[in-house]
Amino acid sequence: MLFNLILRNVKRNLQVYLIYFLSLSIIYALLYAFNAVPHHPVMGSLSGAKANMTNIFGQYMGILAYVIIMIVIFLVVYSTNFVLKRRKKELGLYSVLGMRTPKIVSILSFETLIINLLSLALGLCVGTGFLSILAKIADIMFQSGYTGGLFYIDLPSILLLVIAYGLTSFIIVLMNILTFRKKRLISLITEYEGSDSILVANNRFVVLCEFIISVVVIVFSLFFVSNEQNFQYFKGWGVLLVLAFVLAVIFFYSTMGDAMVRIIKRFDSIYFHKYNSFKVRQLFKQADQNAITIAILSFCMALSMTLLTVSGSAYNAVSNELQKYIPYSMSIIQSVDGSNSMVSISIKSKLREDSFDFSNIKKDTEITIYASNLLYKDVLDTSQLWSLDKDLGNRTVPIISVSDYNKTLSLQGKKGISLNDGEYFVNANYKGTEKQIQKFVKSTKTLLIGNQKLKLASPQVLSNVYVMTSVGNNDRGTLVVPDNTVDGLSIYQRNYDAIYRKNANKDYIKDFLEHLKKEDVVGNEQTYVYQTKDRLINMYLGFVGVVVLVLIFVGLIFTIISLSILSIQTLASTLDSQRDYDILFLLGSKQNRGLLFQQILFYFLVPELIGLPAFIALSKGMLGYFANYANTEVDFNFSYLMIYWLLFGLYIAFTYTISLRLLRTEKR
Repeated sequence: MLFNLILRNVKRNLQVYLIYFLSLSIIYALLYAFNAVPHHPVMGSLSGAKANMTNIFGQYMGILAYVIIMIVIFLVVYSTNFVLKRRKKELGLYSVLGMRTPKIVSILSFETLIINLLSLALGLCVGTGFLSILAKIADIMFQSGYTGGLFYIDLPSILLLVIAYGLTSFIIVLMNILTFRKKRLISLITEYEGSDSILVANNRFVVLCEFIISVVVIVFSLFFVSNEQNFQYFKGWGVLLVLAFVLAVIFFYSTMGDAMVRIIKRFDSIYFHKYNSFKVRQLFKQADQNAITIAILSFCMALSMTLLTVSGSAYNAVSNELQKYIPYSMSIIQSVDGSNSMVSISIKSKLREDSFDFSNIKKDTEITIYASNLLYKDVLDTSQLWSLDKDLGNRTVPIISVSDYNKTLSLQGKKGISLNDGEYFVNANYKGTEKQIQKFVKSTKTLLIGNQKLKLASPQVLSNVYVMTSVGNNDRGTLVVPDNTVDGLSIYQRNYDAIYRKNANKDYIKDFLEHLKKEDVVGNEQTYVYQTKDRLINMYLGFVGVVVLVLIFVGLIFTIISLSILSIQTLASTLDSQRDYDILFLLGSKQNRGLLFQQILFYFLVPELIGLPAFIALSKGMLGYFANYANTEVDFNFSYLMIYWLLFGLYIAFTYTISLRLLRTEKR
């Protein structure tokens, strides 16, 4: 009998539970898929640095999983409170009919547990499909070359979902027991629902002052955080600055309703136009009642958008940079500077001497880099360099002959350049000196190199990669000069660049290069260092790929939680406003659907009043921070935000559909 009542209640209240059910299912699906990815055969096929990154990814997800479980518990508690508010008259009626409190608590708890279990089942099914998609993305992102099947079941991740279900079930039962322990259920029938904010004064002038001050603090805070140079102040004042911003946002949403209504009422043509007065008061009544929650949601939504944008922008930037900075399969650098100045054998001769198998090489070239009598501080403004380059001014400007320069272009399949005697070009592809190089070429300075005076051949800066070192940290500025200019200059280093054959034995090449690097060491300096395309791809795409996947996961979770709570609040407000909509209908309004949709849309946009500006400011500051301190310049890429706005639109559509059905149900 009791079980049948529980099932009947679940069916009857399915619309009330629907947003909670869908949100929980999506979270379970994401939790399963992201935790299972490190164990997928795609990731198991990786090796070297990529395999290490996979282990790191697994460790991150292991920690985040339990954080997400705590967030799931929060959603469950919030949703259960909503359901209790929605059904309090029904529960009170059970008490009137003689049902004891423990039995009522059991009914409510088992209903929620069934919904939770159904969410778990749906989440596991969706998560399995999503895991296959995620594995394919990882295959492309990490360039694994995996050719097996993508379908995969991960038992540890299923166990994690079971643990999450068990914890949430325990919390549900405990919360229901604590809620009804001292409450007389019959009182729920007439319980008062309203509440007043303790943050807002009754005096309208004081409220307006609070609103204006909060706006000023918010605007100042956003401008402050948008400049990466201000991040240094967070070391000593971080807690205070964040607290001031949080309080300002809470006061903003607490006072916004009264302030905005007073402002809009001054424009009679707008306020009294059709149903604008109803829409304005309904919207800001909701915002006032949930001011603190909306403030928290605005932070969550700003964080979600920032994580999705910054992580996506970083990955795209590194992918694009890789194509530019890895034109060869391998590069070997022979140091001929300082204690190694007696090295006279060429790199290729050294490789032959050590019996290197050149059958792996399709084509190659060797060039010589010379040391000039110029320091970087002689030709560049070194006062505005990145912190990484604080000692650049005292380093020698490297020089390369035009014939050697053209060899590297030919190796890449590019056309060579022409250079007359008495002229020079500037080659640079490092963003940390980009502005300084541009300023230098505009001044068209004449340089004295050796005994020759050279003038700038063109203000256009060349950007060829003549040796692979690292991505975005390659050539800070090199002078390309005529061949006769390098006569008599001391050799700085030799570079050997090569492109592998299609079926080259990369493991053999790697072992050979490692032996070469360790064999020739003079003092504390290595005569030979090397770089390969595979190592750069593993290093950069592996690290960035892990960071991107983790940040996208966190961003999606925060997005779903925020939208779920907004939806639940909107449903509660819709039910509370049932009488208002009925009155409008009796007065002749046939536009209840349109009014309802507008109310839902506007309420979903309320957290974005702070969320969007905070997202733009925080993203700008973070990307600027990477440029100055992490030696990586990343441009905004908003394509990953499509995920956020897609979920945003779906939740609005779901909320509207469910609200409409609930209104019809209440009317009947």
